[in-house]
This record gives sequence, structure tokens and C-alpha cells, in this order.
Amino acid sequence: MIKRRHLTLLATIVAAGPLMVAACGSSGEAGSSNDSSGSGTGSGAANAGGGDSSGVGGSFSSGAGAGGQGGLDECAGEMHEGNLTPVDVVIVLDQSGSMSGDTGGQTVWQLVTDAITTFVQAPESADMGVGLQYFPLPDGSCDACATCFSPNVQLTDQTTQQCCCSYPTGVSCSGANGSNCPTGGICFNGGCVSGGANATCNATDYASLDVAIDSVANNGATIISSLASHGPVGLTPTGPALQGAIDAASVHAAQNPDHAVAVVLASDGVPTECAPQDISQIAAIASTAAAASPAVNTYVIGIGDVSALNAIAQAGGTQQAYLVSASGNAGQQFLDALEQIQGSLLTCEFDIPQPRMGELDYGKVNVQFTPAGSSTETIPQVPSAGDCTAAGGWYYDDANNPSQILLCDASCDSVKAVNEASIEIVLGCKTVVF
Repeated sequence: MIKRRHLTLLATIVAAGPLMVAACGSSGEAGSSNDSSGSGTGSGAANAGGGDSSGVGGSFSSGAGAGGQGGLDECAGEMHEGNLTPVDVVIVLDQSGSMSGDTGGQTVWQLVTDAITTFVQAPESADMGVGLQYFPLPDGSCDACATCFSPNVQLTDQTTQQCCCSYPTGVSCSGANGSNCPTGGICFNGGCVSGGANATCNATDYASLDVAIDSVANNGATIISSLASHGPVGLTPTGPALQGAIDAASVHAAQNPDHAVAVVLASDGVPTECAPQDISQIAAIASTAAAASPAVNTYVIGIGDVSALNAIAQAGGTQQAYLVSASGNAGQQFLDALEQIQGSLLTCEFDIPQPRMGELDYGKVNVQFTPAGSSTETIPQVPSAGDCTAAGGWYYDDANNPSQILLCDASCDSVKAVNEASIEIVLGCKTVVF
């Protein structure tokens, strides 16, 4: 049985409407650690941060229980929904013949597709955008020979007897024209071409996703139905499959600039068909996408002994591949990898709400963090990203014209480390600073 770990991050905006001007006294701002004593004691605060005389305090905590305002409750009069950066991924899934390998009662394909099914059925995934593609894809009928030009080759498919526009795979061969290439495809004039009966090597075919990117709430059932209609067959054209998935993700990212978009390549083997087959060349595809604007990073889930795929993940901006053992536990490991990818894509960026009444005072904005079942803490502000340290903090995206609140890496990592947490933005109390 595959178990889904509960992973969710909620954002709530707590604003102070009509209380903004005089909600907190000037000599004892609730939760402030930047007064002359640095103690942070004031209305609603309980030894907040234990700051020193320089005004540098520790982490703020009112001692309030989960869901409390962390000492800022007297300043809160309105509640607004916060907006986390939406997360979208394209899963490009290996359906080559080797995925039919037995793991002791179930195939690798069954375990992996069960894991994806569990992932999209989980309530925590409902707002996440997911698209799905498979590789290899068949060449199809290839009957439009009139549009086929060099370096592509017009061939007659020996299975369908149809005219086929065949793509070079980049692999040399020594057999007679029309003979099968050892790595798949057909030999023609010393080079392998895809042939009509093998996988397409055209990235455009893979860019036309089997399931278009949409929120799991909308397309989860379609993804599950799609998985049920596919099965392991053929070889492994990783290069064009990854390029196509990245192309689809890049178009989506350009159309949704406020989304975090990535590709998840899941494979149980190294490339065996179509060009490029060299890992360094495929890694270059991922590297180009990660450096583009908007960026599309590539995550890799490798099933079995496929550590060579690490290079693709590293080039794609995601450090290293998630390696899953090809065993009876592969399904759970695959699910865990998907969850970790989901968590790493959650960006700690929050829109600044506007109060329903009065003008927003950027010097009276606070950020609170509440792990489920734990007390609330206020995260202090730092002047800019360059001032972030291991102690964490938050800062405005633009000090002169702020529109977003961003957590420092250390604070963001702390938020992501818990299974369920909430972030509150409180308006109306003097900002707690480091």
C-alpha cells in the first residue's frame, strides 16, 4: 500500500482595517523587537524575542497556541486570503519495455503509475498543476512524404507499407538499407533513422502532451484514465522526449508568469533511441531551459541503477536525481520523490494585501509562522535578500515599491520542513526586525 504523506502550506493574510492607525501604542508595539530595550514587550507580547539593547531580538513568540496571532492579535481586524505562487509540473514518464520488469508480484510500471494515482488523488495536490506525457511515442502512419526533406528520409514502413518521413536518430549503422538498427530504427546509408514502426524522434510530438497542464482538481481523473490506457513498450528516446516536455512547459510558463513551472523526467534507463543519446547533450537541453526566462527546471526520478541521470538533474537546476530502487518499495519511493519535488517548488513569496480601509503602512507589516499543533512565531524583517543569514527572516521584493514579501532561505526551509503550516501576514503593528 502506498501511503501519502500530508504536505500542505497554507497562507492567510491578517490585516488591520480600521485599527491600523492606533491599534498599538507607540511605546509598546505588540511584538516589536526594535525598541530601545529590544525586549519586544508590549501590548499582547510575552517576552517577545528576548532582544538586547541594540534592538536585535531572537525569534518572536507570544506563547499563543496554534492559530493564535503570536502577540499581534490586538492589531488584527481583517482577514484576507493569501496567494502562494502556483506550482505546475509536466511529468514525462518512461513507458519503455523495461518498465515491465517484475518487482515481486508487480511490475515497475504498476508501482509507478499507482504512485502517480495516489499523488493526484491527494487533497493536498488539488491546486497543483500537472501535465502528463509518455515516451516512447510511436511514429504513427508517417504518410505525409511530400513534406519530407533532408536530413529526414522517405521510407516505406515495412509493417504498414505506408510512406514514412523518418527522422535521423544520430546513431551509425553498417547494415544494408532497410535493416534494423541494434538500438532501434532502420539503417539507411550508414545512419539509423526512426522508421515508422519505432519511436518518433520528433520533439514536437512529445510537446503535444497526452494530458494538458491543469490543476489536479480539474484533470486528476483524466491523468488516472490516461495512465490506465498506457503500458510498457519500445525503447527509450529520452532526448526528444525531454525537449518536447520542456517546450510544452516553457510555453505554459510564458503564459503564466506568476507560476513556478518545472519538468519531472521519470525513467528506468539511459537513452537507447533517437538523438541525442549522449547524457551530456541531454543535460545541455535541461541547462538551457533552467537558464531561460522564464526558467523551467528539470527534476529527475531515476528508477533502478540510473545514477547517470544525475547529470541531467544537476544541469536542470535541481542538484541531483531522486533515485528509486527497482523493488517492491519502488512505488512508495516514487511517491516520496514526487512529494519532495512538490515541496521544493513551493516558493516562499507572498503578495502584500491592501487594507480595506486606510493606507498601508509598510513599517507596520509582520510575518507569522504557525506549524500545525504548535505555537505561533513572528519572523523578523531584514532589509534585503543580502541581509539574510542562517537565522532567517523576510524582506520586501523592492524596498522602494514593494509588492511581495519574500522569506529568506533559512525561514523558507523551516516552513517547508513541516508537513502542514500556515503563514500569516499581519498589518497594523510595528514591524518586528532583526
